[in-house]
Amino acid sequence: VLGGTQDAFLLALEPSGVLRTSTYWGGSGEDRAEALALTPSGPYIAGQTYSTDAVPTPNALMNMPRDGFVAGFTVDATAVAYMTYLGGPQATPSTIRRTAALAYDSTNGDLIAAGSSWLNDFAASPIPITPGAIASTPIGSDDIYLVRLASSSGILKASTLFGSPSLDQLEA
Repeated sequence: VLGGTQDAFLLALEPSGVLRTSTYWGGSGEDRAEALALTPSGPYIAGQTYSTDAVPTPNALMNMPRDGFVAGFTVDATAVAYMTYLGGPQATPSTIRRTAALAYDSTNGDLIAAGSSWLNDFAASPIPITPGAIASTPIGSDDIYLVRLASSSGILKASTLFGSPSLDQLEA
């Protein structure tokens, strides 16, 4: 069911092209999927949400709305198994962060998500910058964030900021 003015969607096709399953994801605002990763436990999407009522799962890294997000679905894509926001505490309609890239590392089962953090508030978010990070404090006015999550649990394995002294935005 469409929940807002624009929702992310996920669909799976049989090799013959016949629709296997499809679903919407999002809250009452605009929600955009910008990246997809397929894992043995199910598909994941990442993007940005303007919704304030998209509900993260209990094991989420953060639960502040209007941010980038990562959402994982069951293998049959009928239910959300994991959802977290990624971004910072100062989100407003004009400072939305977005998660623009998502990859599955099959060597260890991790998800790698990357995005842009406007106003450089990712460093102030509830997501800790982990030891060995490229940068643990903001570098410029807007930086790129990179996080590594265990795809089976959403546990944070690593996170960092990187960028230049000017404006940096990730496009994938």
